[in-house]
Amino acid sequence: MNFLNDAAQSDDLYAAAWAKLRDAHTEGQAPASIAAAATECLPLVTTRIAVLHEALRGLGLPAAELGKNTVRLVGMTDKAVQLAFRDTTNQEVNLDLAWNGNAFLTGRRYEASLSRVSLSDAEIARTAILRIDVDRLKSIITVTFLSPDGRDARIHVDASQPFDPKVEGKVPEVSRDVLKTHASLADLCRLAIGCAERAGAEKGFFSRLLDSKASQARSDLRVLSAFLAENRDADAERAAWGQHPHLLRTVAEAIIRRLSDDPEIQAAVLIRALVVIAVSQILALDHGSN
Repeated sequence: MNFLNDAAQSDDLYAAAWAKLRDAHTEGQAPASIAAAATECLPLVTTRIAVLHEALRGLGLPAAELGKNTVRLVGMTDKAVQLAFRDTTNQEVNLDLAWNGNAFLTGRRYEASLSRVSLSDAEIARTAILRIDVDRLKSIITVTFLSPDGRDARIHVDASQPFDPKVEGKVPEVSRDVLKTHASLADLCRLAIGCAERAGAEKGFFSRLLDSKASQARSDLRVLSAFLAENRDADAERAAWGQHPHLLRTVAEAIIRRLSDDPEIQAAVLIRALVVIAVSQILALDHGSN
């Protein structure tokens, strides 16, 4: 599964659009040409930042959920493109995107063509989480931690193997404590239930018999609803991963399937799901060893 299968996430497409906007500015093209280049580029900026923000939210870290089609060009200088967004609470988010492709927002640094976000110094001190990288070509998310011995530790989440996260090195205890507070499938379950209902889970019995997708949606709805009905807290959920891995894998599969198939769900939301599922499994190992 490629969680970034929409064209808007293409590295080549973004590089070309960014170069076109930069050239329009540096060559002093007419305002109409600059506006046209901005119209092509800025939505791609939004989608790339949204991917990083969903990964942050998957780790339980605050990040603005950018509203659709809300980005606007404020101005351009010799150093940066000045942008403004609206988040889903209608608050304005301002961002200066330097011509070298990097940006700062709430103390975080966005780099590598908006494929990496490095946390602020205060966040690193509190969580020992250094950065998140998204490889759009390989569909891999990498979370890097600062271990007490100075060596980086990493969690690699491959979208083609979402239930087999790879841990490189030792994730610091302070990071695990932060993740234990936040990692939960409950919110994603609720989102996936809405997707299942839109996919036809509420159709009549005979209609579902004639529509395999609606039948699958109904099956997913039962699994997800049963999970939520348990009203598990975060600790109980981690215990369930260790004690009933097949059950929780079924829930996770239903979440990914529903989010992947729903046209109303942005591709970036899948990243949050993949990060939460990976973190949940890794924390379950801790629970089982206690």
